[in-house]
Amino acid sequence: MEAYTAHTKSDDVRETSTSGGIVTTLVSELLKNKEFDAAFLLPFDSFAGIPARLEPCSDPQDLIRAAKSKYIPASAYNVIKALEEDHEKKYIIVGTPCLFQGIKQFLKKKNISEDNLLFIGLFCDKTLNFNIYDYYEKIFGKGNEKLTHLDFRNKDPNGWPGDSKLFFDSGRTLTVDRKVRQELKDYFQLKRCLFCPDKLNKSADISVGDCYIKREAGNLGKSSVIIRTEKGKEIFDKYFYLFDAKKKK
Repeated sequence: MEAYTAHTKSDDVRETSTSGGIVTTLVSELLKNKEFDAAFLLPFDSFAGIPARLEPCSDPQDLIRAAKSKYIPASAYNVIKALEEDHEKKYIIVGTPCLFQGIKQFLKKKNISEDNLLFIGLFCDKTLNFNIYDYYEKIFGKGNEKLTHLDFRNKDPNGWPGDSKLFFDSGRTLTVDRKVRQELKDYFQLKRCLFCPDKLNKSADISVGDCYIKREAGNLGKSSVIIRTEKGKEIFDKYFYLFDAKKKK
C-alpha cells in the first residue's frame, strides 16, 4: 500500500538497533498504550542447547533484550501454545517470512481469526544454523574461552550496517568484520533458505528491513518500511509522529 524509508526519533533506540529502530519503537508504544496484551519477540543471547523460541513480552522496558538482528531459526512454539489457550487476546508477532507461514497455516487449520493479531515482518535472506556459534568460538576464541554472547551486527565502532561482535566468558570482546559473516552464509544457511520465495515478508501487516538505498542510510542506519494491509496502515499512521519517515513513490 505504501513504502517509506524511516528511523526512530529516539536516539537511544536507534543506536542500539541494527538499523532504524522502527520495530522496537512501534512495539514499545503499542504495549505502553495497552493496545496489545503482549508481543512475541526473540530475546536470544547465545545457544547452549536451549531452543530459540519467540517469547511473550508485555513490559516495554524488556524490549531491548530482543533488539538487533538474529540470523538463527526461531520456533513458534510459544505463539502456537498461547493461541491455543486463548485466541481472544491481542498479540503482536515479530518474525521472518517462514515463521509467519507456519503460524498462519496453524490459524487456518484451527479456524482462528487474525483480527487480534498484528504481524510485523522482518526482511530475511539466509538464516544460519546453530553451528555458527561453535564456529565463532573455535576460530576466534583463545584457549578455553567460551562464547557467551554474539551480536551478529553491532554498530560499535564502525556504524551501520555493523560488524559481528563476540563476547567471551573471559571478559574479552572482539569485533569481526561483517564480510566474514556474509561469506559464512553459504556454509551455514538453512537448506530451505535456498528455495525461499519471500524475502520481503509479504504476509505481514508491516514489513521492515535495512535500507540500502544509496546516500540514505547513513552511519546510524535506516529502515525500509512496507505497509501491506489496512491494519498495518492504521497503526503506522497513528504512531507516525515517532519516526523520521520519507514516503517512497
